[in-house]
Amino acid sequence: MEFNPDTAFKILKEIKDLLQGVPWWLDYGVLLGAHRDGDFTPSEHDIDIAIPSDVLKNYPLIRQKFINAGFSVHVCSFADTYALCCHKDGIEVDVNPVEIAFGFAWKSLWKTVRRTKKMFWASYPKQCFLGTDKVQLRGVDFPAPKDIEKYLTLLYGNWQVRNDDWQYENTGYLALEAIKKNYFNMVD
Repeated sequence: MEFNPDTAFKILKEIKDLLQGVPWWLDYGVLLGAHRDGDFTPSEHDIDIAIPSDVLKNYPLIRQKFINAGFSVHVCSFADTYALCCHKDGIEVDVNPVEIAFGFAWKSLWKTVRRTKKMFWASYPKQCFLGTDKVQLRGVDFPAPKDIEKYLTLLYGNWQVRNDDWQYENTGYLALEAIKKNYFNMVD
């Protein structure tokens, strides 16, 4: 099913309501589109949000919130880290954990795990995730990482320049060479 930005926006507003009181923020392409363009990117294919891993460890409660709102939910786990893959009205919502440890913020790359069957963790300066900021998407405020521009630069490099030719399906989640260069492989 093709990504429908209007449906995705409706779902994002639902998520904002159902996660009231839970620390979370927009992530990856949705964050990029909201910050740069105020809307979804043309190549967007899902919704990514992040939740601190210590909060996501209570995933049964968060999972139930999504189920009560009509989502189907799949729980991914590795050791004591959890992620949720939720679906509703043809839109996939990935709920990704962020672990603050050893002076860094660590994010698991779940989609790469599904494809390669290996667990990869990306590290970022923890300052990007200590607290939240706001970003507008279609005129509505959503939570965002504290240092949005630094985080987007770490994720995408020159994120300010829009690349309408970029396609998730053609490039994969992250190129394996970029993972080898930039990320620490936790499981071999």
